[in-house]
Amino acid sequence: MAILKAIFGTIIIFQVLLFCIFTPRSSHISYLLIAMTTIGFTFWFYVKREVFSLKVNQRLLFLVEVAMLSALAFLLDLLSGVIGKLPQGGSISLGMIPVFIIAFRWGVKGGLLSGLLFGLLQAFLGSPYIIHPVQGFLDYYLAFTVIGLSGIFFKKIQTSLLDKKQKMAILYITLGTLLGGILRLTIHVLAGVFFFASLTPEGTPVLIYSIGYNASYMIPTIIVSAIVVSFLLITAPRLVTRK
Repeated sequence: MAILKAIFGTIIIFQVLLFCIFTPRSSHISYLLIAMTTIGFTFWFYVKREVFSLKVNQRLLFLVEVAMLSALAFLLDLLSGVIGKLPQGGSISLGMIPVFIIAFRWGVKGGLLSGLLFGLLQAFLGSPYIIHPVQGFLDYYLAFTVIGLSGIFFKKIQTSLLDKKQKMAILYITLGTLLGGILRLTIHVLAGVFFFASLTPEGTPVLIYSIGYNASYMIPTIIVSAIVVSFLLITAPRLVTRK
């Protein structure tokens, strides 16, 4: 029964995502459906956590959680984007937080897959700023995927949380978010150097301009993500511990 529920929940998420692909981007109905489905399924999933932890195949559980939190990452990024975006793309966002949670729960494999799905959603359902296929690949697929490399700290984070060593947990969470955030920043900087050089003010080195532009939203995003993820995992360690 638990497996059927998991399959049903996964199907719902992907049906909503597929529906949104064929819905005009200007329509708020698609975003509302994603929000309702994600929030509802998230609540149901964690209420039934004991059932899942005992009976559901781990691979299926992995796929369900990655799909769920990737959709949540996209939602948070959409909501963050309401505040405003920079002219060539980029904004201070909460979207990386679910990717970090998946990475700290399942390790690098979960983080990479969640980051990739997040990037795909950004490219197809968001408001991407793409001027060249390679630039699009760098700014949306690769940049978001590398966030998942923060998962290299997942064992240390889980061990620290299980042993109730909060300071060590915060340290490793911060290191993980810094790693994922800086790797994403690096990809955006490279894309800027190769594809947005014409926008650089006269007399300013292209690399310096690209670093400054992308750091203006990525540094605050990294800081906010580190604070929020640390707070969430210290107060609710079961978000990432699977025991």
